[in-house]
Order: sequence, then structure tokens, then C-alpha cells
Amino acid sequence: MWGGDLYVYQLGERNWKWRFRELFRRPVIRRMAYFSTTVPGDYELVKKWYSTNSKFIHNLMYQSHLYRDSNQIECKLDKGQNVFIQIGNSADPSNNHFEIIEKISKFKDRNIKVLCPLSYGSVEHREAVISFGKK
Repeated sequence: MWGGDLYVYQLGERNWKWRFRELFRRPVIRRMAYFSTTVPGDYELVKKWYSTNSKFIHNLMYQSHLYRDSNQIECKLDKGQNVFIQIGNSADPSNNHFEIIEKISKFKDRNIKVLCPLSYGSVEHREAVISFGKK
């Protein structure tokens, strides 16, 4: 469980569609025995918002979720000496695209490649990010 699976409770527009879906989601979520997510804080929100007693299973899907000594992290370059930077994981404003693009723009003349997945989320935000990124 992650992203819209959970945060629709907090960020969803409180209209009749949202209420209708929550009418079915709430009892299902409350009865689930286990929740697996990559972010333990998401599990805490499930417990808070849905009053569930489910057990937590930590999903270690990404290497970034494993402990490592930050003093030993290296920036590995590809054969072309490029640095790859990924910004966010969707076209959701919570990824702070504009702020990050602004911060890394001082390196635009260096060998950086920026990857910015925008395949789902706000269509308006996606278009704004693309336009801002090109500038």
C-alpha cells in the first residue's frame, strides 16, 4: 500500500464519489490482517485513519530503505561520466518538482541527466513541470 492507495483519505476531494468509495474501503481496510508498505509512517496513518489492528510487514522494495553508512555513499558515474538525477515518482505536486529543478539548475552545463517520471498524477501539474524543466 502506498501513494494514492492511502493518501486518497487525506487528499481526496470530499465529494459523493469519495464518500461512496470510503463506504466500501473502510470496512475492508479495517479487516485486513496485514499491511505491507515501504514507509512505516504510512502504516501509522492507516491505523489512525481506519482504526485497524493489522500487523505491519516492512516492504524493503528499494535499496534506499536499507541502512547504510552515509559516509560510504559514492556518486557512481556511467562511462560517459554522466550523473543521473531522478526527481519524484509521479506528476504529484508533493514531489516538489519546481523546487528541485531550481536547485539543480546551477549544474545544467555539467554532465547531468534528469529523469522525471510523470506518468500518473495531475495532468496540469505534469504539463507545468515539463514546461518549467525545459526552461
